[in-house]
Amino acid sequence: MKIVLSGGTVVSMDPSVGDLGRGDVLIEDGVISAVAERIDTPDAEVIDASDRIVMPGFVDNHRHAWQTAFRGIGADWTFPQWAAAMHGTLKPRGRAGMP
Repeated sequence: MKIVLSGGTVVSMDPSVGDLGRGDVLIEDGVISAVAERIDTPDAEVIDASDRIVMPGFVDNHRHAWQTAFRGIGADWTFPQWAAAMHGTLKPRGRAGMP
């Protein structure tokens, strides 16, 4: 199966590729196989990524997004105190789209 994420702003984190103001990412069988300004693969499913940021290789970014709002809380806590507060108290109350 081939998928092309097409037309997004690509932040590659790979110096050999660089960042692309408009780029495509080809995924073949679940593996990123190419990153370029334009990728023409007629047999691929094309997903329009216009007006989106595409970060190839950045997996599960949603898992830590909820923590941003709490970054300054408990700056003087030990790790076990922080983990108990974040994962035991705050995380269960979070929901998608929470400001």
